[in-house]
This record gives sequence, C-alpha cells and structure tokens, in this order.
Amino acid sequence: MPRVRFPLWAKLGLLFGGMFGGAIAIYGSYTIQAERQREADRLRQEMVAVGTALAAGIDGDTFRSFHRESDRERPSFQNLVRQLHSVVEHADSVTWAGTNRRDANGHWHWVVEHTNENPYAVGYPIFDGEHERNEALEKGVVYAPDLEDETGVWRTVFVRFDDSSGHPAGLVEIIADADRDVLRDRAATRRILWLMLAAMAASVAVSFLFGRVLAGNLAQLARAARDVAQGDYEARVHIRTHDELGVLAATFNQMVDGLAEREFIRDTFGRFVNPHVVSEILAQRDLSLGGEARQVTVLMSDLRGFTALSAELGPERMVALLNRYLSRMTEVVDSHGGNVSEMLGDGLVILFGAPVARDDDPQRAVRCAVAMLRSLEELNDAEGQALQMGIGIDTGTVIAGNIGSPQHMKYGVVGDAINLAARIENYTVGTQALISAATAAHLQDVHLGPAQEFHPKGRPDAVTCHAVVHIEGLRAPANVDPLYAVGLSARVWRVAGSEVEAGSKDAPVTAVGRRSLELRDLPVQLRDKLKIELSLPGGPVSGLYGTVAKLHDDGSIRVRLTALTPVVREALDQLVREAGEPRPLTTES
Repeated sequence: MPRVRFPLWAKLGLLFGGMFGGAIAIYGSYTIQAERQREADRLRQEMVAVGTALAAGIDGDTFRSFHRESDRERPSFQNLVRQLHSVVEHADSVTWAGTNRRDANGHWHWVVEHTNENPYAVGYPIFDGEHERNEALEKGVVYAPDLEDETGVWRTVFVRFDDSSGHPAGLVEIIADADRDVLRDRAATRRILWLMLAAMAASVAVSFLFGRVLAGNLAQLARAARDVAQGDYEARVHIRTHDELGVLAATFNQMVDGLAEREFIRDTFGRFVNPHVVSEILAQRDLSLGGEARQVTVLMSDLRGFTALSAELGPERMVALLNRYLSRMTEVVDSHGGNVSEMLGDGLVILFGAPVARDDDPQRAVRCAVAMLRSLEELNDAEGQALQMGIGIDTGTVIAGNIGSPQHMKYGVVGDAINLAARIENYTVGTQALISAATAAHLQDVHLGPAQEFHPKGRPDAVTCHAVVHIEGLRAPANVDPLYAVGLSARVWRVAGSEVEAGSKDAPVTAVGRRSLELRDLPVQLRDKLKIELSLPGGPVSGLYGTVAKLHDDGSIRVRLTALTPVVREALDQLVREAGEPRPLTTES
C-alpha cells in the first residue's frame, strides 16, 4: 500500500491557509513599501526644511571673510558654530552640520562645522560629493539620500546661501546617518513581518485544525494500512460511525485478519523452505508435480572432520556449533542471492538460478563460495576450532519444479549439475573452492588456479576444474601448509565411503605441518581417504583422518588432514615447534 505523503488535512490547511496568508503577504508587502516611502519623504522634507532655515540665518558677506585659522576666534565664526551645533542637538535625525564653499579653481573647502574641533585649518579641501555640491550651487537645494565616503553611507542635504549682492557664498551641509536609518527601517520591517507571520500562522493553524477534524477517520485508516504494509498485522481501525467510513473500517479489519493468517503460514513455511520458493509456490494456482528446464549454478559445501569432532564435543555442544556455522553460511548465501535448497547435516546444497534466475548467477555463486570460506575463518577464530570446508561448483541445465508425490512434494532440482558439483566438492582438499570449466566460462574479474583433472566414478571422461584464488578483489583463504622435517612412523588404514577397511600398513612420516603429513611407501591413489595413527615418543595419537592431496615423483605422499581435534592440533603444533625451519611453501590448490 503506498504511503500517504500529502494528507488531506495538510491540503486543506495549505489551501485555505495559503489563500489567506497570501492575501496577508500581499497587503503586508504593500504596507512595508508604503511605510518606507512615507518615512523617506518625511526625512527628506525634515532635512530640507532644517537646511533651508539654517541657510537663511547665515550672513553671506561675513561668511566670505572666513579665510584663516585665526578667524575661529571671531564672534561671528563662533556664532555660526553655535547655530550649526543647535541644529545637530535639536534635530532628531541630524548627526553633523557644516558649511563649505568653492574657490576660484572649482575646488570645495570646509569652512565651519558644528563641533569646531577638527585640527585642520579653515579651508581644508573636500574630495567627495563634488558633483552634488556643484548641483546644489546651481539649483539651490540638493538632497542626496545615499552619499557614500570612506566612513559610511550618509543622507545629506546641501542648501545654498548668498551674499548681499545675490551671489552664492557657500553651502550648508546637513548629514544624517543612513546606516542608522537602515537599521531603523529594518526594525520596523521586522515588526511588520512578524505580524504578517503571526497572522499567516494563525490562519494556517485554524485551517489545519479544520482539516484534521474532517480527515481524522481517514488518517486513522491510512495509518493502519501503513502499519499492515510494514508487517504489523495487529493493526485495527476503530471507526464507530454508521456510514461508508464505518463499512470501510469493518471491511479493512476483516482483510487484515486474512492477511495475518496467510503471513503466519508463509512465515512458518519459510523457516523450512527458502522464502523465494515459498513465494513461487504460493503464487501457483495448480500445485501439480513437474518442472521446467533451467540453467542453474549449483554450489555444494561440506565440512571436514565434523563427525569426528562431534564425538569430542558431545551432542549439545556439537549442535550449537553446527547452528552457529549454518547461521553464518546462510547469511552469506542470502547476501549473494542464493537459495539454500538442502541442509545435509554439515553440508549445504545452494542454488543460483532457481527459483529466481539472474544473468550473473555463476559470478555470484563463486563470490559466495569465497565469502563462505572467509566466514569460516572468522568462525574458527571465534570458536577456537580448525574446521575446514570444501566447496564444489558446477553450472548446467537442470529440471526445477515440484518433485515428490501428490501427498508430499517439495520444490527442488534434478540434473547432472547436482551430481557433478558433489563430485567436485569431494575432490577438494583442505579449505578450498573448486569450480568446473562450465562455471569458469561465465566468470569475470576472477583469478583461478591451474587446471586439475580427475575421473569421477560413473563418468566416461575426465572432469577439469580450477581452484578459486580471488574474484572481484575478494581473495580466498590461502590453502597452504608449510611442512617441517621429522622422523616418525604411522599406521595407516584406507577409508571406503564411511567404512574403515580392515588391515593397516606401516609408513614412515618424513614431514609434518599443522594440517598436513608427508608419508612414504604407501600404495595409495590421489584423493584416497585415510585413517592415521601417529606414533610419538609420548605414545600414539589416533583419530587422524586425511585425504591424499599430492603424489610426488620421489615417492612421498602429501596427506591433508581433515579431522583436527584439540588433542591432534596440540600434538601437531608441538611437532612443528620442535622441528625448526620449514621447507619452502607449496601451494596445494
């Protein structure tokens, strides 16, 4: 169900609030502009009136006689200073008053100013506002609302006064701080804006309240629908009206009851079957037997020596460890889009391409395999174990669908790719992922080990496979184990299937590693399974199981151990510590 992003009450609130608020905003903007214009006109008229009155009281002939610094001491000079100071003192907006005149060269000079404190002599030159002063000398009065100098922006009025012969004697200059006017204007504007915002907020609030009352029941229904969409099947709508909304609420509650029952079935079923499989099965109207041909990539994994380890840990600890292992592996598989088709004890059958197929199924399967091997390393570190895992991967066409009988069926796959993946996994040694040539042909950004061939039972031709070194920058754990020279002996039995054959053979042990042994003089084949009892000075160590990993031309046999109980690990670690320097590292994959 889509989420309600713009509820009805918000629409109503914004509609009516916006209309009323817009009207207030238009009126407020007009009021602000009109107020600004009125204030500007008032200030201009006030300053022009003050300047005109001041100019009328100045004797132009006496003013012309002020030329020297000593003129400051004359009573007429001081009288003019007092006139200017009175203007600054009594006019609210005026911050400075003075007089100036232009010489014969057209340069303007200060003559008298209201403080009479400036250190310069009478006649100090003026370098700014010459254009405005020249204009005032011609027109009589000039108002400059934004005259700027190095100290700021000033509202200035220039008023000409004449001598007795009617010729211009000089200018009265009155200045008001335009920056202060701006601050005053901003304060007034803020007051009007706050009033506007308060009125708009009140209008929107009233409109929202009206909208919430109108849309209350619909909002409750929308919230309940959203909760159900998020998986909360306890959500119910409580509308007690006897109209269409009441009928809708009752129908909605019945629908949620049905969804809750279906989700319980899906959730319970999903604990035993992959959720993608559950979805496909529930989507089928006809649960009949049969399937369709699909190309899938099959990943088979198996833990080494898990059965032997269970005898040491006991059933409860063993099951707990197995569950932690499977939880980790399942999480990795899910993150790569795989489908855990089977859990065979400590083994997994994982499908990429059924029931959901993607173009990069082989790529994701191989990356998943490397991630599983790395996750096993983390589990070993956390649990203090030395578990090893083999993984076999093949890509091919299988039949995927409902398999079984009308009374009991499951979603599964059958085909040669399943069998070959199992054969490849059985060929692995240590912690290793081997892939078939069919899978390798679909990969990108991958580094594989050299080709290996083996002849699985029931197949006329040899199978070529490769060990995965890294894919997409994700490196597989190194499958190497340095050997240390020793001089020991061992009793060896061959293992066929799950049975240990009768009769043992003695063999010298020429080297040991933490997970490997080097034996000699044994009639074995590559990938034979062996049970080994190692003779040590302190007594025999039994319970060693391994796989023949390599047959060397000099008759030596490399055996990779699969079951490593704590007792075996301690014995091998002791031998390694006492052996000295290892031989050069060799790669077993």
